[in-house]
Amino acid sequence: MQLIATDTPSVVIGMGLTGMACARYFCKLNKSFILMDTREQPPEHALAEAQKLQESHPKMSLVLGDLDADTLVHAKQLILSPGIPKSLPAIESAKKAGVPILGDIQLFVNQVRAHSEAKIIGVTGSNGKSTVVTALGLACKAAGLKTVVAGNIGVPVLDVLAQALANDSDFADVYILELSSFQLELVQRASLDVASVLNVSADHMDRYPSLAHYCQAKLRIYFGAQNIVYNVNDMLTIPPLMEHVTRYGFAIKKPIEEAQIPIYVDGDNNIVVDKQVVCSAADFTVKGEHNVENILAVIGILYASSIDIQSALKGLIAFPGLPHRCQTVKEAKHVTYINDSKATNVGAAIAAIKSIQPHCKNLILIAGGDGKGADFSTFATTVNADVTHVITFGRDAEEINTAIKAQQLKSGQATQCALHQSTHLQDAVDQAYRLACEGDVVLLSPACASLDMFSGFEQRGEQFSQYVEALTHA
Repeated sequence: MQLIATDTPSVVIGMGLTGMACARYFCKLNKSFILMDTREQPPEHALAEAQKLQESHPKMSLVLGDLDADTLVHAKQLILSPGIPKSLPAIESAKKAGVPILGDIQLFVNQVRAHSEAKIIGVTGSNGKSTVVTALGLACKAAGLKTVVAGNIGVPVLDVLAQALANDSDFADVYILELSSFQLELVQRASLDVASVLNVSADHMDRYPSLAHYCQAKLRIYFGAQNIVYNVNDMLTIPPLMEHVTRYGFAIKKPIEEAQIPIYVDGDNNIVVDKQVVCSAADFTVKGEHNVENILAVIGILYASSIDIQSALKGLIAFPGLPHRCQTVKEAKHVTYINDSKATNVGAAIAAIKSIQPHCKNLILIAGGDGKGADFSTFATTVNADVTHVITFGRDAEEINTAIKAQQLKSGQATQCALHQSTHLQDAVDQAYRLACEGDVVLLSPACASLDMFSGFEQRGEQFSQYVEALTHA
């Protein structure tokens, strides 16, 4: 497609959720820009919206297919969607030429800082991000604050910003951002009021050359933060000591790090913040050790933000958890079926297994999908120790089975874990139903992404629930 001449326009690359939000944002600001996508045929809905925007905004150009290095080198700035790697040759050329490369998060933070006194809180981690930001949002609203939750959770930050800029009085009191490693790669200096890393375990190893590189992307959230909330029991979340930064460490047991304000559960099952008991850990609707850690993170962020915890607790205590995250689907014939489809990486699945296994007779696990280049050796160790039957399906089922068998041979000990393989999820649920006895739990916690067979983890979880419902009604 031909370019329309503009004077050093910005270039937005990617026509996914983020890229289209960027396009709408630049149109509302009446800015010159080029919208690009590396695909000759992007999704029909995105293409239709882009063409409609172009009709009403002549300062916008639309270019599809291979990225043109010359165009990028002469751009005012590049705004990348999170799914676009900075390592693409044309983008590398622009970077060498000194063209600023950023993402929607940096644009959002810069504009909010310029136009309001709102607090900006950022949360990242391999697991639990959506749970924490949702619970935190409910807590802030219960405390009487105008609150917006956005980012990787599915609400593009620039859509939120465009609405606020349309009316200067429409800014929130607090913005809570769920941030992925892909988004954080594009942040130069977020300068958040509170930044939190919940945990770090191997994920997206098909994009990162090592766990260290993935971890570095996550820890970019700390750059310029005034307050940092981190997981004392996860060494990969712990920031270096920095001047003028207050550190808050959370853990199930009392943290022992120096130069931090501790948030923990004491011997009487009370949640303690900076030596003060604020509530009982038993008060909350969500259950499981991993959810206790999530609650500690939320309370730590509230305290770091100077938000009244007692007022906020009204919203936090009633939080029921999110769908597809250790969600009980049904109890039938004294067997419990749990949907943890959101466990799209090894760390999330391990957390679910460790949380559920102590409370059941036998644990029957359904796992598999697109492993994203993950190393399944740690997962295999947990499965062999805590799972009675594992049923694998999807693209990397055989890889998971191989890792489990290798761990069994390495340990040289008899293992309780029996291996089964299925061609698809329905067959896996059928097998689990036949294997389950009174007191058992059937857990879908795939340790893999879903896109090899489903539109997303939501569809995978919904189908699991449907199959369970059909079998238990038969």
